[in-house]
Amino acid sequence: MGLLKLVLPLTGLITSSLSLVLLLKPEALPPAFSSPQLLAAASSDKTASYLLENWLVTKAGLGGMMLLAPALGSKNRFWLGLMAFAVLGFTMFCDLKASSFEFDLNDQPAVLQAGVLSTLALSLLIHMFEPGLLTKDKKAKAKGKGKGKSA
Repeated sequence: MGLLKLVLPLTGLITSSLSLVLLLKPEALPPAFSSPQLLAAASSDKTASYLLENWLVTKAGLGGMMLLAPALGSKNRFWLGLMAFAVLGFTMFCDLKASSFEFDLNDQPAVLQAGVLSTLALSLLIHMFEPGLLTKDKKAKAKGKGKGKSA
């Protein structure tokens, strides 16, 4: 079983559940995860509220797609994982930019994002080196492995 078959659904579960809870009932989350400043700004400005809702729905949809990763092919899982890495990386960049690029190990959401991103990056890297993804013909590589070349 491939590593992305395990990592993508777990990442999708975390992403979609946090996004949906933040969208539907943000007071249910601890203050560290619900970002009270962001929610206050979104409640006072219609444009900010609209953008925040769209971003959370997009992340929840991406999480739902990641939950379906075991049913996808190897290349589709790789592209889905790459897209998830880009979206979650952009989210972490925006969060760090809002805090003046200060990473605090006591900041629970930042540690969770860093853990998810590093796990996703490592699994994407391992997935790239599995037989067949960087080679042109997976079957030829598997057949040639057991046979010695004779001159």
